[in-house]
Amino acid sequence: MNNYNLNTKLVQLKKVSVVYWPTSSKTNKCHPKPVMAEGKCLLPVKDGNKQFAFTVVQLLEKESEILGSGSYGTVCKAKCDEIMCAAKKIYPALFQVEPIEPGREHTHPLRRFEAECYLLKNIDHPNIVQYLGTYRDPDTNAPVLLMELMDESLTHFLESSPRDIPYHIQVNLSYDIAQALAFLHSNGIIHRDLSSNNVLLLAGSRAKITDFGMSKWIDTNIQMTKCPGTPAFMPPEALDEPPVYTEKLDNFSLGVIIVQIITRLFPNPTDRFANRELVDPKFPMENIQAKVAVPEVERRQAHISRINGMHSLLPIALECLKNKEFERPTSKQLCQSLGALKEITIYQQSCAEDKDQIIRAKDEKIQTTNQDLATKIRQLQKNVEQLDIQKDSLTIKDMEIERLTLQLNEITDECDSRTRQLRELGTQVQSYEQEIDHLRLVTTTDQAHASENCSSGKSSVHVEYSTDNPFNISSGFYAVVGSKVYFRKAYDESNRIYEYDLDSRTWSVLKADPVSKGFTIVSVDNMLTIVGGEGYILNYNKLYCFLYKKWVEIFPPMNNRRVRPHAVYAKRHLIVVQRYNGYNVEILNIDTLQWSMATPFLESPDTIVVTGEYIYSKCNRKIHKCLLSDQLAGSSSENPNKFWQEIRVDLPLHSLGCIVSIDDHLLVVGGTVKFKNDEPKYFWDLYSCKAVKDIYEYIPSSDSWTVVGQMSVPRLDCLATSLPNNKLMIVGSDSTDIMNTC
Repeated sequence: MNNYNLNTKLVQLKKVSVVYWPTSSKTNKCHPKPVMAEGKCLLPVKDGNKQFAFTVVQLLEKESEILGSGSYGTVCKAKCDEIMCAAKKIYPALFQVEPIEPGREHTHPLRRFEAECYLLKNIDHPNIVQYLGTYRDPDTNAPVLLMELMDESLTHFLESSPRDIPYHIQVNLSYDIAQALAFLHSNGIIHRDLSSNNVLLLAGSRAKITDFGMSKWIDTNIQMTKCPGTPAFMPPEALDEPPVYTEKLDNFSLGVIIVQIITRLFPNPTDRFANRELVDPKFPMENIQAKVAVPEVERRQAHISRINGMHSLLPIALECLKNKEFERPTSKQLCQSLGALKEITIYQQSCAEDKDQIIRAKDEKIQTTNQDLATKIRQLQKNVEQLDIQKDSLTIKDMEIERLTLQLNEITDECDSRTRQLRELGTQVQSYEQEIDHLRLVTTTDQAHASENCSSGKSSVHVEYSTDNPFNISSGFYAVVGSKVYFRKAYDESNRIYEYDLDSRTWSVLKADPVSKGFTIVSVDNMLTIVGGEGYILNYNKLYCFLYKKWVEIFPPMNNRRVRPHAVYAKRHLIVVQRYNGYNVEILNIDTLQWSMATPFLESPDTIVVTGEYIYSKCNRKIHKCLLSDQLAGSSSENPNKFWQEIRVDLPLHSLGCIVSIDDHLLVVGGTVKFKNDEPKYFWDLYSCKAVKDIYEYIPSSDSWTVVGQMSVPRLDCLATSLPNNKLMIVGSDSTDIMNTC
């Protein structure tokens, strides 16, 4: 065998455990038992007197370092000391599969890997990828095969070439593969998986064969198995059942590769069998339809027809593609035929043209480099000119700094003079302070009372202005969007929404086109939003936002269809409460756009508001509160009594109007008081009650209520909402109050 030594310095490995396969007899050459060598990586050479070892082997397994992958392993780059190599690593899952089926050892990935390592360790040829050693990965305990690093596969080289391959390179690549086959066949080895994917190149001119996982020794005593290689490169005898083939199988694959090198097209033969008309042996005068084998040259005619009939490689390829293996040339004959082509004139001319092209490419590169240098020199000259301009500018700035320094000194002197004057005024300031203290002592009674209210945390409310309510709104839903307030009557059978402009103090009507009736309005992310609604057949579960004067669906629909629900928006969550049907709660997270169920209410609410960290629910004369965080993290299966707490309502009111949140204060607006002693039993007895003007505020610290203001007129039922700048809007059946709070 020829020696093909690495021109590198290899040192002893101290940290990596290595698996190597020792030489064995010919009867057991495919599946020797692996041996673990602790502490060093032995790379044996062919004379048996020297050994090589690496100090550190590092696998580079990033996606950019992966060279290829197969059914039972991957090939990646590896750094062995300072040498870049290729590493073939079997998948750990396949490596751990046990037991191996008796009689099928050759099909097991580990046994194939062992056979490939053993074969590569014992062969050495310039046109076969060089073996560097084997070891076990310390992380996965999987075996790793180290080989020399090549540039690319023949398949990639042909597919990426922008033009036809020069003639001399076609001959050189074919000759290199034939040389490798002649070496293997002379040593009793059949590759069995020769394809353009398993031919690797160096600098686009030197070809080497790799991937010996399917290789076997030529031995007539071993039963043939169907070739597991790429079918497009396989001869007919290797695809038959049972297969009968010799080393001529590899020569057929070489013929396919030669056609691929010339045409740069991956082989794509037609079906092996076709229906043909044949003479009926029983009735010679008649023809019959029969499925017959198609000759290989005919199967590949689509690619062969693209080759010039005078191409000197074509006859060699056609000889290799003959159906009968005994008609194909041997690998040694192929080496002779391909070697003879290197002596013909066209080969010499192709080499010369390639050299001229290389020289021209270098000249063009030199010219481009010179142009780049000239451009950079011009740019440097411009930079020098800019630096001179900047230097002059800096000189001018230095002069300006000197001038400003003189002015600063003058200003400093003036400041010192002013300081002396201020000291002289000190006595006057002291007298002024004494007068201010005296004024504080004579503060009016009303001012003291206001100060007392503010220090106790109470609010005061007074009417800023009042206006008419032309639409007779007394109950329903509201939403504040910027300087506009929207109202919706609770039981309005139309799709009308009433709009009040705070700037112009005018009312108008807006139509909710997507829904006809039974919907709720709420402000979500400063957008007017309608929730639910009542349809002719089914109720609605959608949300529509009024954006750019159109109703659009921005948020996902609710899980349940709802009619006249209550809705409130707080802390990037929309809380929707069903009325009259289980009081269940559904919450939309505006950031994730996901709906979830939450803790249900104890009773069907008349009004819900969020104040500070609590959500409040009013039903008749009862008010309950629950932590907002419990609602946002609640579950529909939880017991609501654990979360809701009733607050004390000791107001002198027979009925409560509505509740509203203003600047984290909870207010009760409107309601009735009795002016007769009898308790009302029937509807008409309500005339024994009268509406009130007082506005009450809840004081959480003392669990009590206090009067903080009055409306312009008494109101039994009304709608109240907070406005920007701590203002309060109260809408009754006939008029509207805009109130200021402090």
